[in-house]
Amino acid sequence: MTDAEYRALLRQDPNAAHRALFDAYCGYVYAIVYRRLHAVAGARDIEECVSDVFADVYFSYHAQSPHAGDLRGFIGAVAGRRAVDTYRRCARVQSRSIPMETLAEQASGENIPAQAEAAERSRILLECIEALGEPDASIVLQRYYYGIPVADIAAAWKLTPAAVRMRCSRAMKRLRTALADRGITGTEG
Repeated sequence: MTDAEYRALLRQDPNAAHRALFDAYCGYVYAIVYRRLHAVAGARDIEECVSDVFADVYFSYHAQSPHAGDLRGFIGAVAGRRAVDTYRRCARVQSRSIPMETLAEQASGENIPAQAEAAERSRILLECIEALGEPDASIVLQRYYYGIPVADIAAAWKLTPAAVRMRCSRAMKRLRTALADRGITGTEG
């Protein structure tokens, strides 16, 4: 759309002129705005800036406007200035923003410190289980972690089911003691 076409359409039907201008230059304005803002602004800020550019053009470019000639250049200049203003605003807000850890926790609903504590407890638990030695460590893992029946564990280790139950019982007592020594009790979540 040229300057003359826009002015003629603006005199006849301002709404149609605005729509035609938007349709013709939306991609151009978006490219200018995106190039300047993509590093500091989200999609919502970019779209808002594009809308503001067209609002500025509509209000300042009348049929009797002194701006003559290059409509594309005028729109590009308005887009550039508006993008710089938005960049400054977004960069200022970004410098005062909340730390990413807090945002991630709020966005996901996860409690990151609690997850880290649970991971540490799991690591200590596995260390204590490994310290039981074989075959007790494997029997405890098979029985309580994997939920394998006592009869199957007994067959795999060539023990009687009663011997597997006794080993589990003794290993669990030793495991409770080892965990208590490391500050982990059965009442923790």
